[in-house]
Amino acid sequence: MGTRSRIGRINADGSITSIYTHWDGYPEHHLPILNQHYSTTARIDALLALGNLSVLARELGEKHAFDDRTRDDWCTAYGRDRDEPHSEAIFSQNDTAFASVCSDWGTDYAYLWDGVLWLPSRVVDLPVPHLVPFTPPKTVAARHKTRPSKSQPHHSLPL
Repeated sequence: MGTRSRIGRINADGSITSIYTHWDGYPEHHLPILNQHYSTTARIDALLALGNLSVLARELGEKHAFDDRTRDDWCTAYGRDRDEPHSEAIFSQNDTAFASVCSDWGTDYAYLWDGVLWLPSRVVDLPVPHLVPFTPPKTVAARHKTRPSKSQPHHSLPL
């Protein structure tokens, strides 16, 4: 069973553009990859342009057979690699709508780029869908290149 997640960007108007990822959505997998390989506008735009992913990896890669795992450093995309329709990024008007999308897709975690760093959140469904920001575990935080200092408060989502 996959650990489902959504990866997205907070747009200037507060809306969110995001994609679904099926496998390994837990912070120990996603945060190092996002921080080290998807921390510029161009890379994030290219990742979101791929649409929904089966696997997030260090490189965007090229079109390949969906079940071919010989290049484990390449992302595997439902649209590009399996020609699955309706796999493009989803636009949410605001954080409440984004939380509903996360819940509808059965996601466990959400990772949002705020223009400076990745904000990880746990998706909670009850009493209503919402996101709970969290500080990455120590092993992940140690690799989080833009981790706030002790004198700087942890940046959290405005949810």
